[in-house]
Amino acid sequence: METKPKWLGLAAVVVAFAATAGCGGQPAADPRAGDSADVAEVWANLTAAAGVRCVKLVFEGATRTVSRDVVVDGTATTRLSGLPTGTVTVTSAGYEAATCDGDPSWVSDPLVIVLRAGVPVSIGLVFRPNGIALVSTTFIDDVANTFGCVSDWTLVPREAMAHGGGALGGGLHAVYDDGDERDEGPIYFGPHEAGWVPSWYPADRLADASAPALWENISGIGSERLTGEIVGPRTGAVEFSVGADDYASIDLGNGVLSSIGDNTGGAGGTAMLQAGVRYSVAITYMNRWGTNGFNFYWRCQ
Repeated sequence: METKPKWLGLAAVVVAFAATAGCGGQPAADPRAGDSADVAEVWANLTAAAGVRCVKLVFEGATRTVSRDVVVDGTATTRLSGLPTGTVTVTSAGYEAATCDGDPSWVSDPLVIVLRAGVPVSIGLVFRPNGIALVSTTFIDDVANTFGCVSDWTLVPREAMAHGGGALGGGLHAVYDDGDERDEGPIYFGPHEAGWVPSWYPADRLADASAPALWENISGIGSERLTGEIVGPRTGAVEFSVGADDYASIDLGNGVLSSIGDNTGGAGGTAMLQAGVRYSVAITYMNRWGTNGFNFYWRCQ
């Protein structure tokens, strides 16, 4: 529902020349003002909104700004002196406290007027409720090429992976179809270029009897599903590629990137990420027949 602006009781603000004169018939200078030629007075008749106990009036001239606080009890009439002359922007705020401190409950739209000695001016200020919000912020450095993400395809490093809310470097958590569970990363499993030899597992060595059954040889049949988090290496576009023989799927950031590759060589795509932010990831791999192969790459163009 739209909140309509209200007139907070600056029913009339009348500008008047000082009644007290100084030498030569000139008006006496207000001690708070600078040059006595740059002095105007305002008589303010205030009718405050319910709950408002203090009204702050600010007069911003070309060379100086004057602020006055007026305590109100429903209404108030007061003389405001030492104000700038010429083109002046007037703003005001209403406070529920006895002093004009803290957050105001009402604020006015700015009003531009011209104040001249001896020329009465009536003005009206439009007040609106002052919405207040507590804002939390996170500053993320826009740093590219962290975690080794460069313009060429590189393996997503273990240092950029986590699972279960743990620290980075923990890898992704893998659950195999035979119940075996591992923490894995980087992901580069499968045939070795030398031929019919055991698969790579993990990425830096050939598999042995300690590897999951799926990877103990290059024709292991089965599947695994990895879950966890990946930290954004940069603010901007990051490309991902899940290579697979035969099937792979990836879901990054609950829909930021979703892709399935079934006997097509893999899955992947581009995601818009924020540097340093963690994104949930789920990757499924299956080998149905023949040789196996599974890898996980990224690049930052």
